Amino acid sequence: MDDVRFEMLRRMLDGSHFVERPLAEAVAEALARSTGLPPALVPGGSVKKIGDNPYVWSRNLLANRLYENPTIFLEAYVMNHPETIARIQAGDFSGRRNIAGREFSSLYEDYAEGIAMGILEYFRKTAP
Repeated sequence: MDDVRFEMLRRMLDGSHFVERPLAEAVAEALARSTGLPPALVPGGSVKKIGDNPYVWSRNLLANRLYENPTIFLEAYVMNHPETIARIQAGDFSGRRNIAGREFSSLYEDYAEGIAMGILEYFRKTAP
């Protein structure tokens, strides 16, 4: 328990939260645009809503404390959703395909594009 408290205190004092929240917000907004996914309905408990962005939540995860740098986690797709499973099974591809009766671009491309654009937007806003 002492290690958990120490890591929590270290994270509070290292200033990473000054990067994590705006980075998480930028990536979440870009990922929402690229995937078209709505915000997840996150139940209470160890999850806390922060700010006004419906995509950004705070969670008490061990990995948040393990890494000595700003850390964000992305949970874009629900793995047991039939449409998501079909898109994963389709693999990466160029252009658009009919998957489960709808036209989609590659799930992997949408995901990577959202993350990359979010990181770029964050640094464009924060660069001196």
